[in-house]
Amino acid sequence: MKFKAFNVDFKNPVILASGPWWYGEEYFGKIDFQKLGGITFKSLTKNERIGNPPPNILIEDFVVYNSVGLKNPGVEKFIKEIYPKFENMDTNLICSIAGHSEDEFLENLEKLNNLEKISLFELNLSCPNVEGGLFCYNKFSIKYIVENAKKITKKPIIVKFAPEGEILHFIEIALNSGSDIINLGNSPIGIKIDVENKKPYFHRVFCGYSGKAVKPLILKKVFETYKAFKCPIIGLGGIFDINDALEYIFAGAMFVSIGSAIYYDYKIPEKIVQDLENYLKKEGLESHLSLIGIATKSSSL
Repeated sequence: MKFKAFNVDFKNPVILASGPWWYGEEYFGKIDFQKLGGITFKSLTKNERIGNPPPNILIEDFVVYNSVGLKNPGVEKFIKEIYPKFENMDTNLICSIAGHSEDEFLENLEKLNNLEKISLFELNLSCPNVEGGLFCYNKFSIKYIVENAKKITKKPIIVKFAPEGEILHFIEIALNSGSDIINLGNSPIGIKIDVENKKPYFHRVFCGYSGKAVKPLILKKVFETYKAFKCPIIGLGGIFDINDALEYIFAGAMFVSIGSAIYYDYKIPEKIVQDLENYLKKEGLESHLSLIGIATKSSSL
């Protein structure tokens, strides 16, 4: 299953998504990070953020509601306390970066770019739970952040988009500005009502939501994006088993990213790796690369 992309070697296309696993504390000894193609740290801002008032997470059968609000330790604490725990792991480390302004993204990237074992950087332009977090719908912000990020680092750049609305134009701007990979995508925005108390469940009223319920929405965006641009894509949203992963690959994803599934079973990422390996052996394939976007070829769209 090994493959190479952007001068980076990947054991397989299965990546742990930014967010649900935080910075690994609860999952050391549970998830074998080194069996995965990569792990994405929770998005970092310049300074520590305590996030939104609780409650922050609500898990239901098919939906995980979230209103975390970019809670994170800040760049400096990450560099000093968290990164050293991972720098000798045999997997690709992906650093996700957020910011309250365009220039904060770049300032954070400059500091994190000095970490030798970070393989890729993700620009989270689409956080649903902070005021002003949706840079992905501003063409000037996208161009400015991505173009300047490419001047700072030689490592591959991922741009993470929200899945709502007509986003192909914004994705095109990101690609033309130098983005290497498009992540589709972040949590769409919804709402949860507390029936007992007759009010919104979360303090901020609206919230992100993920889990099995989002897969058709985001899978459609992956399909459309691959059809339009044939670009490298990370498919993220509702991946719980090998069939979910294959759907994303067939729709155009080079990578499949596992997020909310670990709330239900933290072994799901490793199981998908094993099941994908078995599937490829059955198909007589050494890697998944020839399968990327195969479903788009039979479409008249």
